[in-house]
Amino acid sequence: MNKLFLYLSAFLFCTLSTQAAKTGKQAYEVSCKECHGDNGAGGKDFGQAPNITILDEYYFRKQFTLIREKKRKGPGTVLMNKYLDETAKLSPEELEAAIVYALELPPAKPNHKNDFGDATKGAVRYALCAACHGPGGRGNINPGLPAPRIAGQSDFYVFEQLKGFKEGHRDGDTPSAIQMKGMAKTLENDEAIKNIAAYIRTFKLQKD
Repeated sequence: MNKLFLYLSAFLFCTLSTQAAKTGKQAYEVSCKECHGDNGAGGKDFGQAPNITILDEYYFRKQFTLIREKKRKGPGTVLMNKYLDETAKLSPEELEAAIVYALELPPAKPNHKNDFGDATKGAVRYALCAACHGPGGRGNINPGLPAPRIAGQSDFYVFEQLKGFKEGHRDGDTPSAIQMKGMAKTLENDEAIKNIAAYIRTFKLQKD
């Protein structure tokens, strides 16, 4: 009788645990929605989250790993780790379900600020970026230096990441990061960075 009771108890526990596991959407809602929104488009102002719906799976997962390994040190990534650890508290399986759900979101219209930068001047400076990101910002032009799609990324987020590379708190010592740090340092001030972001803002939203 005791063995039967233990078996039934274990079976009930496993059943309830399985039922309690969050779906991809539910996991996304408790781990990502707060910053990236229902549709993944991200925040609407400086210091807020990027549009994740334009990213391909390789880049998405690579950056997520760098963030979780604390190799990216910007204030947004520090906050993201804190939120995942202290608030979301998902199992590895649930976190993976949230990632899969996010990757399947359709391209969302970016939340541009639209009130800074000179796109005409930015077009000239973007020539340095096109070798890896492509003339239309589609990304992954140079196999040796994988670059993300930036067409459809929020202008304020582009500005902040370029500034982050220039100031040295973006991700580690990968060839792509080293390339970005070097490029960003050629931008003499915030105005030059904003001009590039303004030009990228003109790119057509797309996701293959």
